[in-house]
Amino acid sequence: EESFNSAKSGKNVAQFFTSKGCTARCTFCQRNTRGYRLANLNDIEEHLEGIIERFDVGFISCMDENFGSRPECARAFADLMHKHDLLWTATGVRCVNVSQEDIEYFKARGCCSLKFGVESGSQAILDSMEKNFTVDDVKRAIYATWNNEMFSPLALMVGMPGEDDQTIFETGQFIGEMAYELGVPPKDFSFALFYALPFPGTPLYDHCIQTNLIEN
Repeated sequence: EESFNSAKSGKNVAQFFTSKGCTARCTFCQRNTRGYRLANLNDIEEHLEGIIERFDVGFISCMDENFGSRPECARAFADLMHKHDLLWTATGVRCVNVSQEDIEYFKARGCCSLKFGVESGSQAILDSMEKNFTVDDVKRAIYATWNNEMFSPLALMVGMPGEDDQTIFETGQFIGEMAYELGVPPKDFSFALFYALPFPGTPLYDHCIQTNLIEN
């Protein structure tokens, strides 16, 4: 909390990118560019200084698709946030890309929230998405944020191939378990629910073509 209380009084929020692209290959994900590129830290700082001065910014929302894919760069960004007394959050975090030590490091440098791409509480569906992590990996990451008094909303998706009553039940059970651990009713628990959409260029789209779910 010390890092939060020492933050500047800037009252506006700015969205920011520290990287472009993603190293994962989830079967539902579509992107226009390939590869993964990091922004230059000096360029980031120059831009930050400008928006802080011009727009009274005190909170940064990092909108990377895959924040933390390069842990040393994520920590350097956290150092930069701390240097300028900024509060910040990051979305698009893979649960296996950040350790408990990383999360503690971020918290001490002004981070108040991490949003993980959880997608499902069913291991069968995670495997179908080729997420390359387990439900237990997700839980460890979420508990690490909560144990550091950081907000961690859940991003979930339904409707992937193989989804049925059992996998939906497992996701609902997962939400209930997380709500219980946090001590809030499930209806008040913060989670976003998305539907799987077969965008052209994704393995999900190819599957739908091959199974005649979409006319070619």
